[in-house]
Amino acid sequence: MSSNIKLTYFDFKGRGEPIRVAFAYGDVLYVDNRIQYKDWPSVKATTPLGQLPILEVDGKVYTQGFAILRYAGKKAGLYPSDELEALRVDEALQVIEESFNAKIGQSMGIQDAEEKKAFRSKLVTEVLPPYAAKLDEYCDGGYFGNSISIADIAMNEIIVWIKSGMLEDIPADFFDAYPNLTQMYKNVTEDSKLKSYFENRK
Repeated sequence: MSSNIKLTYFDFKGRGEPIRVAFAYGDVLYVDNRIQYKDWPSVKATTPLGQLPILEVDGKVYTQGFAILRYAGKKAGLYPSDELEALRVDEALQVIEESFNAKIGQSMGIQDAEEKKAFRSKLVTEVLPPYAAKLDEYCDGGYFGNSISIADIAMNEIIVWIKSGMLEDIPADFFDAYPNLTQMYKNVTEDSKLKSYFENRK
């Protein structure tokens, strides 16, 4: 069966992965168009803003990762209908973007090894803990809302990334100090609708 939805992103997790996870949760049929980084220069010229991810729905193209994630969340039943609960989910997403996504992303652009090490050391000891503490406070029930949402999925991908040990000078056990985030990670990774996806994803 064909789909009228096509997600285009690189062939790795990054900003496209929470969207893929949301679609998987809701059994949303879509085309997972993964491009190789070597092909990016030619693909870039075809995108509206020269960036990924992009989403095509019925031939129309949409940009911005969190906007696409919200769309996926609504399709999959992962975005609250209650206005205040949705506000909390959006707030958590914005904090995640301004802290872990932006700051770690900034460090990845540093070429000098010693400079990068010093920058990440400050992230771990000074910059990220206040954000992590606030996010931990927000998900005191094991989720950012009353049940699993796109904010939990986005945060889970950050935790998985850091726990992998792939980020040099950022300890894999960074989140061990945050019990609510740790519980949220467990809730998401063990969710019956996602377990198979996580076990088999690339």
